[in-house]
Amino acid sequence: MNGTSFANVNRAFVGTNLITSTSPEDWHKGDMRILSDSKMEVYPPQNLALGTYTCFVRNAAYKSTNFGGKVVHNTTSKTGVPTLQKSGKTLQVYTARGPKPATTVSVLTFSISPKPLVIPGLISLGHGGNTTTFIDPSFTIITPAQLHNGTTRTAHWAFPTPPGKIAGNIYWQSVMFDAANPTKTPIPVSTTDVVNFYK
Repeated sequence: MNGTSFANVNRAFVGTNLITSTSPEDWHKGDMRILSDSKMEVYPPQNLALGTYTCFVRNAAYKSTNFGGKVVHNTTSKTGVPTLQKSGKTLQVYTARGPKPATTVSVLTFSISPKPLVIPGLISLGHGGNTTTFIDPSFTIITPAQLHNGTTRTAHWAFPTPPGKIAGNIYWQSVMFDAANPTKTPIPVSTTDVVNFYK
């Protein structure tokens, strides 16, 4: 957003959703970032229904003019996590199925390895590889599989994390199966995203 007097903005609205956080750790419920007095960014909550939302920002004294914000489906299969996360807080992970069919289910994977894990003809993951052991020891598959919401097309996971126990990057990606064609290969996957944990 471009305008004036953004320095004192302390809240934003996307429809009826109130956003007050300026921390990327709160990305799942929406956050805002004031870049300068004339520029700011507003990130809506995850998992909103499609449509155009009336948006505005304000401070204690003034309200901006309304503007429209449109929520559309992802055009790719995408997994998203916050860029930053304090160990001890609940981690929120979302996967959008994008153009994949409504019968898609997702199995979430994570690891501390940024090296791709590729099994030719079967699957190609953006993380979880290891030069010595092929599959990194940290590679983990989370079950059961998650269905995607019929309206928002997203699958959602929430993971409590132990306080003060995790630090560093963890990579996340969904393996996606079509229940109507479960033996399809190569197995489709989402994009890979990474969260940086700090103690």
